[in-house]
Amino acid sequence: MGKYTLQCTSLKIGFVLLLTMLSFSNVEGQNTVTAGNEYNLLIGTYTEPGKSEGIYVYRFNTETGTFSYRSKAVGIDNPSYLTVSNDGRHVYSVSEAGGGKGGVSAFSFDPATGQLQLLNNETSGGNGPCY
Repeated sequence: MGKYTLQCTSLKIGFVLLLTMLSFSNVEGQNTVTAGNEYNLLIGTYTEPGKSEGIYVYRFNTETGTFSYRSKAVGIDNPSYLTVSNDGRHVYSVSEAGGGKGGVSAFSFDPATGQLQLLNNETSGGNGPCY
């Protein structure tokens, strides 16, 4: 992999992480706090090509900057953009699949355990849907 490819991949991951964090910070009244300065951090990824498997949930401490793995939701192609419902109990993800197979998926989310459960998915009729 060339230097340019690594930089672009790092930028994509950073951008997805930033969007996810902004999604959480802009939603009022949701229950994303796990304890004190700890929050659930959801990370959407690009699964192809690569080793990522889907959406990852981490516990993130805003005071220390540390994070720890909680869970993941697999089986979604390139869940690159995530948003959270106002009550913090649902997560919505795009699926950038290409070939006209892009879609949107809905998950239930348990902030206490960090578990995501797929509720349904629907095709978007395009390659890369986003918000």
